[in-house]
Amino acid sequence: MIGNAMSSSGSPEKYPWQIKEMNVGVKFLVTLAVIVLVMVALGTGFGALVGLGTLFNSTSDTLLTNLLSLVIMLALTGGSGVALFFLWPQMRKPTSFTPKTGITEPSRAAALLSVKFEPPAFATTLRGDGTVTFTESDLMLSGTQPPNGLVQLGVVLVVTVLPLAIFGCGLGLLPALVLAYYIGRKQVTLAIPYSQVMVQSVKGTTVHLKAAASSPDNVRFRVSSLDGERLYRELYQRLPQAVSPWQAELSALSRGAPVAG
Repeated sequence: MIGNAMSSSGSPEKYPWQIKEMNVGVKFLVTLAVIVLVMVALGTGFGALVGLGTLFNSTSDTLLTNLLSLVIMLALTGGSGVALFFLWPQMRKPTSFTPKTGITEPSRAAALLSVKFEPPAFATTLRGDGTVTFTESDLMLSGTQPPNGLVQLGVVLVVTVLPLAIFGCGLGLLPALVLAYYIGRKQVTLAIPYSQVMVQSVKGTTVHLKAAASSPDNVRFRVSSLDGERLYRELYQRLPQAVSPWQAELSALSRGAPVAG
């Protein structure tokens, strides 16, 4: 398959799709640890501020105790901060997954790519599992689009506030949020001509693109690292400007020639 490419300086360099991914279980534990550490850092930080005020009002009998408490609070805050510094980049790593379409040879063109749609902030667009296909003339996107924020808010109000006002009881907030997410979801299939596709960024195995003439018009998706090479080959063939830094390497791969170095 693919070995290491060589940068222009002659030093070995990985291909951009050769990223580090994290197992789902490990990602959950790391995320949980980060949440706990944030709570500890906030709690002990607030406690340190209170302890500092108490220290200034200490008597000779309580000075040592208050000073010790302050030191402990500061140590816990600092320790939590250091741990967060190292764990935060780990939590940001993408989660590994096996393509639902199976493992396909990187050289096979126009085959389904199993993807995870990851919507940009504040965008009502495709979310969750889906597929992407680079056809001869169009980029085909297929996935699920949740309702917009106003619809979800309306559902929450209808099933919580309205029954509460009329009957004195309503659905709990958490079930209402779940219901609001699923009501109004729809399956969407888009066929976007390549001339209308504006690739915003390609980072690792994640592609962010916009297409003004389609709805939704702001889409971000990620493929498994197992499909990374195939993604870049497709981009090179259909949207070469998106992978311009790797033109030479991808050109060699498409010809079946060995990469220099």
